[in-house]
Amino acid sequence: HVEWLLLPEEEEETGFFHGLASMLAPEAEGGASRRRMTRGFLYVRKPPEEGGERSPFVRGVLAVPSVKHLDQVFLRSRDLPMALCLQILRALLSARNPGAAGCQFDANFEDHSVFLLELASRVMLWNEHRAQEIFPMFQSHLVTILQNVKTCRVAPYLLERTLVTVLRACIHLFDNVKLRPLLFSTLELLTNIPNFIMRHISDRLGCGMAIILRGAYTFFETEEEWNLVAVLLDTAAQYAPGRIFIFDSVGSCIEHEQHMLSLPEKEGGYTSQLGAIGGQVLTSLLIKFLNGTYEQDFSFALPATRCLEILQHLQSTTQNREVAGTPHLDEDKFKEIVTSLHAVCLSPPADDREGADLCALEAFARYILAADLSALSPSTLFWLVDAVLLRPPPVAAEAGRVRFMEILGRILLAAVPDLCRHREYWDALTDVMQRAAGVVGENLRSRRDGNVFASTVQVATNLSNVMCLPGFDEEVGFGRWA
Repeated sequence: HVEWLLLPEEEEETGFFHGLASMLAPEAEGGASRRRMTRGFLYVRKPPEEGGERSPFVRGVLAVPSVKHLDQVFLRSRDLPMALCLQILRALLSARNPGAAGCQFDANFEDHSVFLLELASRVMLWNEHRAQEIFPMFQSHLVTILQNVKTCRVAPYLLERTLVTVLRACIHLFDNVKLRPLLFSTLELLTNIPNFIMRHISDRLGCGMAIILRGAYTFFETEEEWNLVAVLLDTAAQYAPGRIFIFDSVGSCIEHEQHMLSLPEKEGGYTSQLGAIGGQVLTSLLIKFLNGTYEQDFSFALPATRCLEILQHLQSTTQNREVAGTPHLDEDKFKEIVTSLHAVCLSPPADDREGADLCALEAFARYILAADLSALSPSTLFWLVDAVLLRPPPVAAEAGRVRFMEILGRILLAAVPDLCRHREYWDALTDVMQRAAGVVGENLRSRRDGNVFASTVQVATNLSNVMCLPGFDEEVGFGRWA
């Protein structure tokens, strides 16, 4: 049957493609004469009435979906004239159009719509070389489905396959400069899919957006484009099935930037393609992974910390290549990240996020200890010690208390020598050291056989010994007093 349908007779305009065009779009030219003959194909999953007969032509068309090499049929559309290719696409898309007047969402409508959409997408992708002429028609049909309120209520499967089709088209066509505005406008419609449906298809959105981000982030130029991508990435990460795809794609982009920026200048060097806006988008997403914004899931906190370290280093490196000077660190973003992690460390443990506190604690320690303190202003350093490190978890939370004490000791050793050389900071330093002594005293009053007591003795002894060394504060005397 397939071979018979693929043999056109030019003078009579027969063959599979002409038959499909006139059959699936009765309103098209020549459709009226075949309306009665092709009625059975429109309900391919509906069994024929008992005793009913179909013409050989209809039986042949009904056999097409069962042929495993169906793609070969549409592969040949690449060699057809443009007018005929558009006619085929129009026929496929108009046969089951949810936006058509009088459209009835009966029991078979969704299945048939999905089937025809898949066939149409194959025609479009096999003709990628002339997508600029074909995609606008295809895109208008996708818009009709995504903007149809009724589709959300009665045809969620069609909505899901439309989302996949949009993502697939973007993956294949983003390198076409002239099509990008249409692709972005189509992607924007995905933000309108209701949450009660998105919850079940977040893995599709996450997988598609992960491929788009990794493969096409160098094509994102404007703030509006990056913001749209950020919204879709954030939407997919709201639910567990899509979350892993989003995190992996963000990490992959950062690793790619790191690799390219590490190339020697003699190999041509590399200019970061993320830019300031892209860096902000990825940083914001990583912060949400850090602070458990997504369903209190802290399993990504530690790897997200590592990604943030690399990303901030890359941004600093890029800026230093462009403008000579001291290393740059976005202090507002630093405060935001530290505050988020600090809040998680102080929150009481919950049964539904077992182990989350330890992940957040390790992420907190790693992020602070890896920061370039010399790039922080004195006010930010005082904020770090006063508002964060001197507000540790309760003594009963041993792991957190011990880790905070270790961080406090290392930060004081790194910051005090520079700060105490400036007399205007002495009052603030005096207050900080008195409060630090209060935390040490509280820890030492805990049970002597506990980890908090042992760790505090070790940290306080080391801190005191170093501060008393000659030259610690250039003989100002503050170190010995402290």
